[in-house]
Amino acid sequence: MTHAPWFPRCAARYVPLCAAGWFLAMALTPRGALSFGEQLADGVNLMLFVAAVSLFLLLLLGLLKRYGTPGGFRTAAAFLLLMPVLPLALGGGGALFGIMLLTQVVFATAVMPKPELLAV
Repeated sequence: MTHAPWFPRCAARYVPLCAAGWFLAMALTPRGALSFGEQLADGVNLMLFVAAVSLFLLLLLGLLKRYGTPGGFRTAAAFLLLMPVLPLALGGGGALFGIMLLTQVVFATAVMPKPELLAV
């Protein structure tokens, strides 16, 4: 069994969900002193960082975890997907951090396609 078909399906589901969560978070975050264009540019850069790291971690997880149950895989994915969001907590963005955290957990527990795992 190969994990190649799983990762493109996973990425195709992750990117729209991440973008939707990010746009919701940007809409609920007060602008402050930044103009809309500056805030949008900062938001897009940070979203690309979170999404790129998350997809890389999912690729590694898909390649390394080949045994177990789908529930165990989803749990491991949920914990791994929290890592790219944790720097947002240090930035003081409460709504931004909360929505992106929720987006990552929803993806890992409900939206992510079922992985092809070998029986233990």
